Amino acid sequence: MGTSVGIAVITALAFAVLAVSNWSVAFMLGFTAIVVIVVVALAVAYRDLRQRHGNAWL
Repeated sequence: MGTSVGIAVITALAFAVLAVSNWSVAFMLGFTAIVVIVVVALAVAYRDLRQRHGNAWL
């Protein structure tokens, strides 16, 4: 379910930007949103790993 929600949100964002701009800006904002989501997911995973194992693993 997470993948389908992510695809829907990124697509909606791209087409919302396209309504007021061009394809280049829409693609750029779509890919920027993807990068932000991935970085946030990595930060959450890193924090979870540190909480479970402490500093011994890292």
